Amino acid sequence: MDNMQLFFDQMKIEMAKQTKEIISQIDEKLVPFTREIEQLKSENKYLKDKIFSLERGSRANN
Repeated sequence: MDNMQLFFDQMKIEMAKQTKEIISQIDEKLVPFTREIEQLKSENKYLKDKIFSLERGSRANN
């Protein structure tokens, strides 16, 4: 019975290691997407600000 418990404990440890490794690999693959999202957010904010500024200028000219 102790052998079975030892076996299951070892399997649990091995599965935890593999899970951490898989999560790490996924995180590495997500880094470029995360950067691109941040870049797009920044560009979106810049463009919104520019539109706001142009609309304000257009209203002032009317």
